[in-house]
Amino acid sequence: MTREDLTLALAAALAIATIAGWALHALWTRMRHGGAAGLASHDEMAVRLHDAEEAADVARTNLSQGLAHIQAERAETEEALRRELTQREAELIAAMDSIGELRRDLADWRNAYDAAIANRPDA
Repeated sequence: MTREDLTLALAAALAIATIAGWALHALWTRMRHGGAAGLASHDEMAVRLHDAEEAADVARTNLSQGLAHIQAERAETEEALRRELTQREAELIAAMDSIGELRRDLADWRNAYDAAIANRPDA
């Protein structure tokens, strides 16, 4: 083994030792400090999830109440429109009956007029 081979082997061993030391240090730091931070973040996520579920429940309740209110208003409006339609139909029937009666009266008047014209002495 020459001097250059020995230098390269030592440099490679030192590089490998440096990389292994850095990796082990990072792993050790994560195990020591990362676990507590991970638990805190899990607790925070659980609290946020719980708050989000409560907000969703409140939103569902508000939505169902809003829908019930809208349906009640729709039913009231529909009932009012039905009453108005019934009233308008009754008025229309009454108007049509009046028109029919007026037509009969007009026909009677016309017949009486034609009879009077036919019975005139100068005709």
